[in-house]
Parts: sequence; C-alpha cells; structure tokens
Amino acid sequence: MEREKNNMFKYATKELSQDAFICWCVNWINYPNNEMYHLGKDFLEMMLTDEKGNKKIEITKKTSVKILRQYEKIDILLVIDNKYLVIIEDKVNSFNHGQISSNIGEKDKVYKYKLINLLDEVVKVDKNGEFHNDGKKDIDKVHKKWEEIGLESFIANNIVEVYVKSGILTRLDEAVHAIKIDTNKILNVLSSYTEKSEIVRDFYECLKFKVDLIDDNKVEKIIENGELEIGTKFRYRSMCYNCFFKTTQEYFTSDFDGNMNLRLKSGGMDLTENIAIWIPKLFKQKKWINTLDEENGLIIEENTVEDIKEKCTPKYKYVFVRKIDEFADEYFEFVGVFTLYKVENERKRIWKKLDLGKFVTLNINEIEHTIHDQ
Repeated sequence: MEREKNNMFKYATKELSQDAFICWCVNWINYPNNEMYHLGKDFLEMMLTDEKGNKKIEITKKTSVKILRQYEKIDILLVIDNKYLVIIEDKVNSFNHGQISSNIGEKDKVYKYKLINLLDEVVKVDKNGEFHNDGKKDIDKVHKKWEEIGLESFIANNIVEVYVKSGILTRLDEAVHAIKIDTNKILNVLSSYTEKSEIVRDFYECLKFKVDLIDDNKVEKIIENGELEIGTKFRYRSMCYNCFFKTTQEYFTSDFDGNMNLRLKSGGMDLTENIAIWIPKLFKQKKWINTLDEENGLIIEENTVEDIKEKCTPKYKYVFVRKIDEFADEYFEFVGVFTLYKVENERKRIWKKLDLGKFVTLNINEIEHTIHDQ
C-alpha cells in the first residue's frame, strides 16, 4: 500500500493550527538576521495592506512584534513597535457570526470597541458605534493594562482589524469591516518559501488542497468534457451531483446556479433504474457500515440493525466516497463505478469496481452499454 505523505497539518486542529501558523510566520519579523525574516515581513505586510494597496503600518528592519493569543477572546492580537495594535480574527471555512462582524448592515468592529474601552477608560462607545468622552481616567489602571500587553501609549486610531479566512470569502464575509485575507493571498505569499521550510510547505499543501476542493470551475469542466477522472476530489456533496447535470436537469429548478437544490437520501440518487450516484461514509454511521477495500476494489455495505428496505437496488453505482481530512473537515472522492457483486444476506451487500480506465464517461446510456459489453 502506498504511504500517504506525513503532513502535520492534516492532524492539527482547525483554527488553532492556523492561528499557530500565522503566529509562527509573523514572529520571524523579530529575527532580522534569519533567512525566514522575509517570510515574516511579507506575511505581515500582506495582512496590513488594504484592498486599495495602502499599507496601514510601515514595516522596517527595526520593527518588533509582540504576539498575544486569545487576549480578551481575540484570536490573535499583535502589538507592533509598542504602539500599534492589530486584531486578527482567523476562520477556517465557517463565517464568523457576531464577533469581529455582526449581521449585514449592522455595526461591527466589536473587538476594536472592547479594546478601546479596556485601554482608554475615558472613551465609551454607544450602540451606534460613536465615540464619547465619558469621565476621568484612572491613569495607573490604564497604564498597567498598557504595560501588560507591551504598549508604551494608546491611540484608538492605531488599531488595525484583519479578517483571515482560509476558504472562499462569502457575501457575509464581505460585510466584515476589516482588511480581508483569503486563501489565495496566503498561498501567494507562502509560495516563495515552500523550499525553505518544511512547515511552510506542509501548510501550503494543505491549504492548496482545500482550494482545489472548492473550485467550481472544476465541475464546469467535467460537465463540458463529459467524463470524470478517478481520484477527483470535491468539497461539497452537491458538487458530486452537479457533474451529472446534463443527465439530471429535470431534478433542478429553472434558476439553477451551480448548486443542486435536492436534499436526497444520504446514499445518493438514482440516475436510471440500473445506475445511481452513491456517497457512502467510510465508517459506521447510525445503522450502516461501509468499508472500502481499495486494493481489491470492493465496497462492503452492511446494515447492522435493520433490514434493507429499498424496493430495488441499482446494478451499478458511481461512487463518491466521503472521506475525512482533519484540516479540511471532509471531502468527497470519486473512486469509480461499482457493480453489485454479491448479496450475502438481507443486510449485507458487496460491490466490485469495474475496470473502465482512468476517465469514466458521464453519459448514462454509454456507460450502460459499456458495462453490458463487459
């Protein structure tokens, strides 16, 4: 059996691993004589450059950064040159509801306001996000808070907000009032350093894997070419169904925009009486166990509790197995067309992979004729 590359980030825990990696990258700014210093500088400048190309903070050889994790529930707080504060909210896949951003159209910058109230007690923020001078400062108390995080002085305008999202920036993400960093920006910076650090290379490969999974253009090309390559991976279940759009148009609404609106049974959907799309999980789920023997090209399907209640079983199935990846949550991989090989009893069936080559046609009539000829 071919060994999978041992990559730490496939086992690390989602946001926490990405937080740690971001901190590791940024911290190289504190080592100006190390060859990885430029990674720290490039990574930090990426996060401090807005959509118009304006740099919020100038980074030089003398720049120093203090890194704080989970300070006042902020994912990452950077203190730059003892005077600038950078709030980094880091997300993997999901949108951040109600923290650095709230619902569309409502005031956000929650963490920024909290920091202002914490570090400058005279400043208060009302429900509309407006600043007010409200009372006298307890200088000693405020200065102690500054000292705790490494600030020499505090100015509210010296706070920069950054929103990092490893994945697609959605409409909700776009509503965040912060510098937005998506996967492509991160990959662009890291690409120059993959040969200099195994840590960078491993993270880059995991992140690139995730980008490839969510590429909708991949599905469009598959539909256009009319064939699906063994080993093709998808992030979402709907992407598996969408490959068969030409065959299954009748299942879609007229306003089809790339995502199948069906919410079908977990096993998949029937294409014809003889052929179906099948998406089994490769572990015990509720009453079912599905085991893939890749070496012998078999899938063992077993119900451990109840009788199989399907009225009829398709003879052949396009199989997209549902696999779990610790960095990307889960993904679906096309492993081929399987035929019903053996029914051992009412609860157990064995499916065998057909040898149809590396590229499998999506033309249902053609695949039925091809299978029949075998």
